[in-house]
Amino acid sequence: MKNLIARLLLFFIGVPGIIAAALFFPHFLYAPLAAIILLFSGGSAYELSSLLQLPKKPFYHILSVLCGIIPPLSAYLTGLFLSTENAGLLIIGISSIASMILFFAIASMIVFTRNKDSIDYILSNIKYFLFIIIYPGLLSAMLIALLTYKLADFIILWFAAIVFANDSFAWLIGITLGKHRGIFVVSSNKSLEGFIAGLAGSIIAAIIIPAITPIHTVFSFPLWSLALLGFFCAISAVIGDLFESALKRNANIKDSGTSIPGRGGFLDSFDSILATVPTFTLFLLLYQISL
Repeated sequence: MKNLIARLLLFFIGVPGIIAAALFFPHFLYAPLAAIILLFSGGSAYELSSLLQLPKKPFYHILSVLCGIIPPLSAYLTGLFLSTENAGLLIIGISSIASMILFFAIASMIVFTRNKDSIDYILSNIKYFLFIIIYPGLLSAMLIALLTYKLADFIILWFAAIVFANDSFAWLIGITLGKHRGIFVVSSNKSLEGFIAGLAGSIIAAIIIPAITPIHTVFSFPLWSLALLGFFCAISAVIGDLFESALKRNANIKDSGTSIPGRGGFLDSFDSILATVPTFTLFLLLYQISL
C-alpha cells in the first residue's frame, strides 16, 4: 500500500512537471528536460556499475557516470550551439564521436599500464564500460536529439505518453485483473493481461496525441502507421523493462536503487524509455526520408 501511494504521488507530481518543462521552458534547447535526461542517464550509469558487479571503488563509479553522461551531454551542446536542418542526425553523429573519445580513454588504461598482470583484470571490466557508453549513454543522446525537432515539446510529450501509457496500463491491469503470470522467465510477476493492456495503452497514445496537439500540422501520419508505432514502441518498452529485470536478477537485487520513491532507482524508471527511443526516432527518420 505504501508503495502504491508513493507511485501515485510520483505520477501526479512528476508527469505535470515534465509537461510544464516541455511546454513552458523551451529556452536553451529545453534545458530543464535536458537536465532531467542527463541526471537519469548519469544515475542509471552509476547503478549499472553495481548491477554489472564492477569493483566498488570510486574510480569505477566515476568512470561509469562519465560513460553515461558524456554522450548525451555532447548531444545537448551540439544542438545548443549548432543550427542545422538535420540536427537529429548530426547530434547522434557527435555523440558517436564522444563515445569514441571515451573508448580511447578506457583503452589507454591498458596501453599505458605498467603491470602486465593487471591487463587481464582491466580487460575483464572494460567491456562493461563500453556497454554503459551505449546503455544508457548513446540511447540518452538519442533522447536529447528529439529536443531538436520542430515542435520538440509536443514530440517529447508524445513519446513520453506512449511509454508511460504502456507502463501504466500494464501495471494497473496487471495488479487488478492479471491471472496468467509467468509468461516471462526474467520477471515472473508480469501477466498476459497486463502485457496486452500495455500494448493497447501505447497504441491509443500513439494515435490520440498527434490528433489533439499541433503535431498533426507538421507530420501527416496515416492511422495504420501510428498504430504500428504504438505497437512496436510497446514491444520495445517491454523488452527494456525485462532486460533490466534480467540484470537485477543476475545481481540478485530487487531494485536498481532507492532514488525514486515508489519506483526504485533511476534505471527502474528509465529502462523502458531507453529501449523505446531508438524505435520512436527511427519512425521519425523514416518519415523524413519518405518526404
